Amino acid sequence: MKKILLLGLIVGMSAFLCAAGLRLGMTGAVKEKVKELDKKVREKKAETTVQPPATQTLQTLSGTAAKGAAIASKAVVAKSTEGYTATGTTDATGKFTVDITSMSLPVLLKVTDGTATYFSVANASGTCNIHPFTDMVVRTYFKSTKNVSDVKDAFDNNFVSLGTLPAKETIDTIKSVVATVVSSVLERNGIDPLSYDMFTTPFDANSSGFDKALEQTQITFGSDYSYSVIKDTTTGIVISTVAPTANDITAPDAPTNVAATGISGTSIKLSWTASPGTDIAGYAIYRDGVKIANVSYTTYLDVGLPAGVPGGIQYGYTIEAYDWAGKKSAKTTAVSCATLTEFAITATGKFDGVPATAFDGTNYLMAYGIRDSTNAPYNLEATFVLGSGSAGTLLSFDVLGSTHGGGIDVASIAYGSTSNKYLMVFRSTETCNWPTVGTNYGNLYGIFITPAGVKSSPVLISTAPSAGRPAIASDGTNYLITWSDFRNTGDNRDIYGRMIAPDGSLIGSEIAIATAPYTQGQTELRYTGSKYLATWSDGRRHALNPGTNNYNS
Repeated sequence: MKKILLLGLIVGMSAFLCAAGLRLGMTGAVKEKVKELDKKVREKKAETTVQPPATQTLQTLSGTAAKGAAIASKAVVAKSTEGYTATGTTDATGKFTVDITSMSLPVLLKVTDGTATYFSVANASGTCNIHPFTDMVVRTYFKSTKNVSDVKDAFDNNFVSLGTLPAKETIDTIKSVVATVVSSVLERNGIDPLSYDMFTTPFDANSSGFDKALEQTQITFGSDYSYSVIKDTTTGIVISTVAPTANDITAPDAPTNVAATGISGTSIKLSWTASPGTDIAGYAIYRDGVKIANVSYTTYLDVGLPAGVPGGIQYGYTIEAYDWAGKKSAKTTAVSCATLTEFAITATGKFDGVPATAFDGTNYLMAYGIRDSTNAPYNLEATFVLGSGSAGTLLSFDVLGSTHGGGIDVASIAYGSTSNKYLMVFRSTETCNWPTVGTNYGNLYGIFITPAGVKSSPVLISTAPSAGRPAIASDGTNYLITWSDFRNTGDNRDIYGRMIAPDGSLIGSEIAIATAPYTQGQTELRYTGSKYLATWSDGRRHALNPGTNNYNS
């Protein structure tokens, strides 16, 4: 008001002076005064002029509304925390665009198809889809953080009751859990659960890819949305039942007892004790500070790591728990682990046969056949492999001298925990004209070896014409050896066995284990704690189908 009165006064004075000047004639000083007053009038007018609003940048949300089929020709409504509303309409393919230029992010979106209503949330302009998975994320958030059971009623009639809309980090956490829960369905349709963003990745409602995953997933909510049941409609299996804690304001505790074990040159296994609480939705796994997976259980196999690096590669792992409200625990203390790496046990340059290995609780003993060329007879060598993963003492087992003209062949090893001895059994083809098959395939011998590498003299176990690799197991003190041989008529083999004490004495007589018609061979043996279990391949069905090689185990 003061500016208007002042302006009127100045304008009046200016008009009065101009009139007086016209009637009376102006002196130079008066003319200058009039010019000065005119200038002030123009300046005041400029100050009181309303400037046009600045041009706003266009912001839109576009996406696909689908439920395994397009949600076509339906209104998409967007609301912001300030209460502003914008609308759009889906086309025949479920595509939509909403102009949100005047709205602040985040924005909550709703589409209704018949009796079903689906929600989504956008934290940035661009792509934002609406479908059952985004709906589950939104409803889970509001149930767990605000105890809002009916999001549709709040959206339509009491939007302020929803409070602050979820931030991007919170939505990212909850949607990663949902992606993990339905990972089997996603992967079956070629979708990577870790990298695919179900909110912002464009897709078509065409019954393929992500849309097919929507078709194959059924989400059913309880009457008050306190729980949801997720079912794979292809297999009929209930994947998960989700029950978020209402009004959850406490972050979960961190998991404990994290352990990492290298199990190959390209993989590491992780395990941990679950975070306490009933609202744990899952765990985020970080390798060297970078998240590599979300899981809903307490083990994880990290595969596909670089191979062929001497000494393996060292990695650091941390685990983080999160709940259905999107709250995260502190990360666990990092545990370090290296991948396993290959190393040479023998580098003789000779032809190596099939290895046999046993473990004494600290180190390993490995035996293998060697020969100078393809048709030369085998001899045996053995090497201790240290628990740290390197080759130890090399042992030679050319112990039968010139009597084994056919060569020492195929060995097996067992360790007796009470006797504290390894027993290595092997076939020595003394009377076999290698490589021509003779009437005697070789005798069976055994050699005891201590963990310190002390060898016994060879013990003759059987003179039957044995063939194939013998098997051995220990009950801790004594040992049982099984083998196949040709002692019976024809070329059919049978399975026999013999017990041996740690002092090298044979116990009892040979045991006929399997002597049915036709060949029994390729025997294996395990000690189960109170009994030995012997298995073999069996050719007795050959009688039913002559001319074929039919084997049962």
